[in-house]
Parts: sequence; C-alpha cells; structure tokens
Amino acid sequence: MTRINKLALAGGLILFNKMLMFPRLVRGAQLLMEVHKDHGHVDDSGSVGDISHGTHDQSHGGGHALDPAFSGAWWFDAFVAIFCTVTSAFMSGLTVGLIGLDKLTLEINATTDPVAKKRADIILPVTSKHHWMLVTLMFINAIVMETLPIYVDKMVPELLAISICVFLELIAGELIPMAVCSGPKQVQIAEICAPGVNLLMWLTSPVSWPIGQVLDKLLGEHTVDRFNNAELKALIMLHSE
Repeated sequence: MTRINKLALAGGLILFNKMLMFPRLVRGAQLLMEVHKDHGHVDDSGSVGDISHGTHDQSHGGGHALDPAFSGAWWFDAFVAIFCTVTSAFMSGLTVGLIGLDKLTLEINATTDPVAKKRADIILPVTSKHHWMLVTLMFINAIVMETLPIYVDKMVPELLAISICVFLELIAGELIPMAVCSGPKQVQIAEICAPGVNLLMWLTSPVSWPIGQVLDKLLGEHTVDRFNNAELKALIMLHSE
C-alpha cells in the first residue's frame, strides 16, 4: 500500500468517525428553527410574543439545569472537555501519522543511520500490528468524542454547546493534529508516541485485539512493500539522472 493510499485510508476512517457528529448538527438546526419560530410568533394583541417557557429552558441546557459558571462542577466539566479534545487530537493525528509512515524507507534508513535504526526499532513493532493499532486509536477517539458533548452541554446552552463541540472536534481535534503528525516531523513524532500507543493497545486489548484479529483475517495483514527487479532498476535510473 502506497503512502498516499495509507493517508487516504486513515482520512477516510476519521471522516467516517466524524459522521457521528451529524445528529448534533441536525439538533442544532432544529434549535435554530425553534428559536426563529418563537421570535416570529405574534399573539392576539398584535405584539410579538415571548419565547415559550419550554423553549427557553431547552435553549439554556437542553432540558436540564446548567452547572453554575466557574463553580467546582463547572471547572470539572471544563477539565473533562479539554482532556477529551486533547486526547482526540492525539488519536486523530497518530492515526494519520503512524499509518502514513513508509516502513520500507524506515528499514532502508536504519541500515545506514544509527539514529534511524533506533527510531525504526521503536516504531516498527507498533506499526507492524496494523489493524490492532488502528482499532485502538479509533476506539479511544470515538469514546472521548462522544464524551465531550455531555460535559460541554453542562457548561453552556445547548445550541452554543453544539457549536463549540463541532469546532473542537473538527479544528482542534482533527485538522491541526493531522497536519502536524503528517508533516516534516512525522517520524520524530511517531518515535515519541509509539511507546504510548503500544501501552494503549494493551490497555484496550480486550476490545481492540479481537477486532484487529478479525480484520487481519478478512483483509490480510499489512506487510512492508518491497521493490521487484524492474522497480529497482527504474529507481536506480531515476537516481542516476
């Protein structure tokens, strides 16, 4: 599998995971329509009616009371929301960064560069368990992204909570970390994070390992792509030009 195909696969999986946000977007559209309808309602005397009490309560917490601003509970909600966002950023970035690594290039560099060999010895044992690693990262990402709206919804009105969650998930939790982890420092980031990913794989193994094994059986294990003689000849010709 080429580097481009690997990045496309990782991006597609993350995009599929983010489709879970669609119900929240629909809910946000419904709230906007309700607020617009209530503001446009005219009572029998011709004056603009107030927003209904039920809608007022709903827009200020989705049917439940908000935690008092800057109280202990509010700060706990904020901490959990930040933790979920940061964790999602790591999981999304590493999904692209680790899957997009060219394992053959790592092996070639390891034969001539001691530093590259050290990095390869750390990274390859993790990336060689391709599906197990992938399931682990996606599983944790799904958990934290489904937890995030629960706590943000306790801090601010529901419509604002939906907007904040969408922004955090797309920008802070997806675009920025994916750009960083697939950039020029991709190998260095992979070296630093690979031991942590390996630990997470074992911690989630009761769930992630069986699913990874099923994917290995259905799709086959991912191996290092090797050049055949014709490709090696073409590569040498390109370098000799």
